[in-house]
Amino acid sequence: MNKVSNLIVLLPLLTLPSCGKHHARVVAGDERCDTTDANTLMVCNDEGATFALKKTATGIMLEDFSKDGIHFLDSGQTPPLFEAKLRDIRSGNDVENNISVNAANGWQAVTISRNDNQTVIEFSHPDNNALPSSLVAKVVIANEGGALSWDLKMEGLGASHSVLDVQFPQLALKASGNDHYFIPYRFGKVIDNPGEVDLDYGENETGAFLPNDTNPLMRNAGEYPKGWGATMQYMAYYNDEYGIYIGFHDPKANLKTLRAKSASHAIVVGSTVPAPDKTRAGNDFDYPGVVEFRPYSGDWYDAAKIYRDWVYHNADYRPPAQPTARAQKLAEISVWGTQNVFGDVHDFHSTAASLKRDIDRFYRFTQSAGVMAALQFTGAHGVSNEDNMPKFYPSNETRELAPHANGKGMATMVYSNGYLYSKEVDNPDDLVPDFSAVEDYAARDEHGNIYIQLWPVGDHQEDFVRMCPTQTGWVNILKNIHQQYLAPLHTSGLFIDQVTAASPVPCFNPRHGHPLGGGHYWRDGLKSLIETLRSVYPEDTFIVTEAVNDSLMDLVNGYETASVNYLIENQVPAVQAVYGGKVQFIGPAVGTGNYGNANLFGISAYALALGSTPGYFYPYFADPHVGRQIALRSRLKEYIAYGEMMRPPKPKGDLPEITVRRKVPNRDEYRVATISAIQTGAWKSSRNNSVALLFVNGLSPNEDGHSLSFSVEVSSADYSLEGDLTLSRVTADNEQALGVVKGVFPLSVTVPAGEAVAYVLTELGG
Repeated sequence: MNKVSNLIVLLPLLTLPSCGKHHARVVAGDERCDTTDANTLMVCNDEGATFALKKTATGIMLEDFSKDGIHFLDSGQTPPLFEAKLRDIRSGNDVENNISVNAANGWQAVTISRNDNQTVIEFSHPDNNALPSSLVAKVVIANEGGALSWDLKMEGLGASHSVLDVQFPQLALKASGNDHYFIPYRFGKVIDNPGEVDLDYGENETGAFLPNDTNPLMRNAGEYPKGWGATMQYMAYYNDEYGIYIGFHDPKANLKTLRAKSASHAIVVGSTVPAPDKTRAGNDFDYPGVVEFRPYSGDWYDAAKIYRDWVYHNADYRPPAQPTARAQKLAEISVWGTQNVFGDVHDFHSTAASLKRDIDRFYRFTQSAGVMAALQFTGAHGVSNEDNMPKFYPSNETRELAPHANGKGMATMVYSNGYLYSKEVDNPDDLVPDFSAVEDYAARDEHGNIYIQLWPVGDHQEDFVRMCPTQTGWVNILKNIHQQYLAPLHTSGLFIDQVTAASPVPCFNPRHGHPLGGGHYWRDGLKSLIETLRSVYPEDTFIVTEAVNDSLMDLVNGYETASVNYLIENQVPAVQAVYGGKVQFIGPAVGTGNYGNANLFGISAYALALGSTPGYFYPYFADPHVGRQIALRSRLKEYIAYGEMMRPPKPKGDLPEITVRRKVPNRDEYRVATISAIQTGAWKSSRNNSVALLFVNGLSPNEDGHSLSFSVEVSSADYSLEGDLTLSRVTADNEQALGVVKGVFPLSVTVPAGEAVAYVLTELGG
């Protein structure tokens, strides 16, 4: 006789034969649902969303998910609802000792129970003798307002077994063509016809290429939280008929990888979560938060608004409801410059006196535009690419330049790094000892090896150690350096590099006191680190970091997005749609340390439309056309810096395209993207019922560029505006009243080459 293999279904309760591998026909449901498939349990909710579970011999498969007659899944590509890797830790930590288990098979008993708003599927008594007989997995599916919310728990690991990684949930979405898939890659990226291309977002070790896209996805691009990977915790599929929002609603920002892979007119989506305390026995697993599958109408912008609503009601990392003093200080800045102290002194033989003259020149340029300016000091510690970290000791030139810029009324910011420690510290001292003295603060992998990060230093790369932010000893080293060396510069802000750009590494150092491998200790550690450093400075000192990741939105006031990594095809401002007006995005957003190379106006148009604060300009930069763009952005501060990003308007007609490109640092290659010559944005005011529609011409006025004319259909309802609206045209130096409009109306727009114009709609009496 074979092992018992029972499937128990409650509501009603049916007990199957207890002998032999069964293929019983079972029906259980609800008076609100109809089903004719005797092998399927169908569950419905009051708003018409249904899902169907199909019984296998020793497990369960998700067969269907539908709403209002639309079926969202491809049953021919159905993956197991969950898969997990476990290990008997007595066998060692080699990969070949891993044991796999999934929802589709391998269980002697599966119980399905249902109440009014949730279904619980319990898997127990695994067939595999290498697993503990006490192992139980529970999937909870809740019906919430037309959406399905998914959760998973695994219990009964016993004294010898450990959960390593869990893939959950896994669904195969239909992707029949003329459709789109949004991934939270950089600001946000849309893949057209995802079921027909080789989409591989998530755990691809070599990156992934897409058709007509010169820039491959970064390897392991779905890692969260990661500034170059998954910047937010949601994805979305949409076409002309419907959309599916996939929200990984984890308030504490646990480590995970979001996944989306094309599979013959389908997309297999889900997540992989490293289990907290992986490699430790008995680490019962509870999926962090829940995963929401919500049918919706619209595109990437509408999906962003769903995520925004969840974040501002639930996430631990949501920004403060009202701007703090430091957030306001950063928001008032309308242009950024950058002063490479080391490069200018060592490569161009500049002196403090000549660099002061450069600062004065930049100050005069920004004053002619009538804006508040800021200056970041890179190479401020007298070394190339900030090597010898964490010895952030300002050079003599920096000690002169920072107060000089402060005296002009400019805001200032200086570099530091929150992760890295040089293996070979030059001239160790009491504050920054030789690495051997602090080695125990380093993050280590599963085999006990220290994580090493290569860092460009001049024309070569050096090894730096990744430090674990949970370690008080490491945090105190940084605190003391800031207190003694950086705070006396009296800068307006503090730049902490890599705390969002670099992905967290799963730390397995058993002496660190945090869960091994998985969990939310990385965000918790960075939260403590940032708050500790902030305590050294005045309360209104703003905090900026490189790249974007929303796991620190409650702590960071700005994101430096000038990196070449933000120059990608089909980028959409989803991060801005969620967080615009709460934090600032500094730099041209698509990648140049200055605008002095090719594509000046294409890059500046792209950046301005994304809501970025223009920069980083070298102090000798003074283009009058870009100066007018800066002046206009300053006039629109209440919208862009403090307001809410709305859906960008779509010009009608044929407009030219332009190619923007940026040389990748330390390589003989370029990052390239093709964009429309007209870039657009829309923001709602923080003060009143008013919306600014922005249009920027990316053609160069210095290279026979010309004005572009087009029309836009405006619907006041899209911006939650009602009744009669005043319409005005705003440029860098004037505002022109155009009359009163209402409802849906056409807007005729002309934008000169290299210029920007805005049209402001305001409710009468608003």
